[in-house]
Amino acid sequence: MRPTQNCDAEGHGQLRVASESLVVNVGQAIVRDGRTEIWDSVIVKCSEERDGSCTVHVLLCNPGWEEPMLLACLRSYPDTGAPSQVPLFCHLTSEVDKQR
Repeated sequence: MRPTQNCDAEGHGQLRVASESLVVNVGQAIVRDGRTEIWDSVIVKCSEERDGSCTVHVLLCNPGWEEPMLLACLRSYPDTGAPSQVPLFCHLTSEVDKQR
C-alpha cells in the first residue's frame, strides 16, 4: 500500500512519501541576539491512525511563543462505501490571530 517515494526538486518543489508517519520541518533564517540561526517555523506531522485514517497536523512556531500552535488538522478516512462519507475533514484554528 506504500509504494510512493518521490522527490522532484525541479522548480524547487515536490516530496511524496507513503509512510505510517512523517514529520517535515520548514526552517527559515532569523536573527536572535545578533546571531543568524535557522528556526523551524512550520512543522507538518502526518500519521496513519489505527482506523486507517490519515491525520495531518500543521503547527506554527515562533521564538517568542512557549509552544508551537496548531494551525490546522486534516483527516482523511478510508473508503467505507457510504454515500454520505466525508473524504477529508479539515479543522482550522483561529488561535493565530490571538497571538498578534
